[in-house]
Amino acid sequence: APIAGALQAGAVLAGAPATLLQRLADFGNLVGRAFQVRDDVLDWQEMMAGAENDRRPTLPLIHAFRQGTHAERLRIREFLNGGTVDRTSLQQLFDHHGSLQYAADVGETLVTQALTV
Repeated sequence: APIAGALQAGAVLAGAPATLLQRLADFGNLVGRAFQVRDDVLDWQEMMAGAENDRRPTLPLIHAFRQGTHAERLRIREFLNGGTVDRTSLQQLFDHHGSLQYAADVGETLVTQALTV
């Protein structure tokens, strides 16, 4: 929404027609979502390299949760609730379910959609 709003604000000031305003809103929303998904992937890659993670539910984590077994879901819940979860086990979980690749693919799809608006 912030990207869409910024794009639309400039267009409104320039006197753009409503059809262009809608296209800019659509483009901005898709680009904003793509940015967030890419940021989620980068956050996880940084965490796996040793950086701290804020334990919010991101697209890769949601994907792993949906694809996971009961035991894997419990591990993800423990992580989200601040428990001690081994980073290597999370990486293995993401690798096993292709969760980071899934999120990267979603981001690329959003970019492609934005370019066709």
